Amino acid sequence: MGFLRLTSCIALLALLQACASMGKDECLNADWRTIGYEDGARGMPAGKIGERRTDCAKYGVKPDLSAYLAGRTQGLNEYCKLENGYRVGAAGGQYGGVCPPRLEGAFLAGFNVGHQLFSLQAALRSVEAEIGSRHHELDRIKKQVEDKSVALVAEETTTKQRLKLLADIKELSERRARVKHEIAILSRERDARAAELNAFRDSHPGGLPMPST
Repeated sequence: MGFLRLTSCIALLALLQACASMGKDECLNADWRTIGYEDGARGMPAGKIGERRTDCAKYGVKPDLSAYLAGRTQGLNEYCKLENGYRVGAAGGQYGGVCPPRLEGAFLAGFNVGHQLFSLQAALRSVEAEIGSRHHELDRIKKQVEDKSVALVAEETTTKQRLKLLADIKELSERRARVKHEIAILSRERDARAAELNAFRDSHPGGLPMPST
């Protein structure tokens, strides 16, 4: 599993966990400092406590706001690190502006690099997908030409049908030439995207921002 796919899975898992509501047992036995820490470590906004309050109000439980906020602050200290910013950006995640000023600069430095990497990889994948689609179309055209060529020489085919088949084969051949031309253009674009991605990786060894000099 590649790094981008791994970080994407981690981000998705964290999102699913963050979106889950608290049940009765969780509310009755809640350690609000730990819950705050976990929300902070996932980069959840301060308003997340409102959702916790709504969940637990159904069971007559009121969150310990002081403990929650203290835990969230500790969690944000982990979330708002340079390395984590990179991981969030490289996974295609979003930043909700949750980091305090003293930590935000480092987080955003990593996030911006990670997001650039994600964007470059996404652009390359998009071009590769377009090329793959064109190759599939060439396969379909080839099969259609073969089928029509067989029908063209069949004894039961009428003159009118042969004329139609010849016209279809000509049209398919023209389309095949256009698709091949499109593949050539896309291949050059793919090479350019790949070179851009490699240059970016070379300028960011280890994935993180280069230290300022």
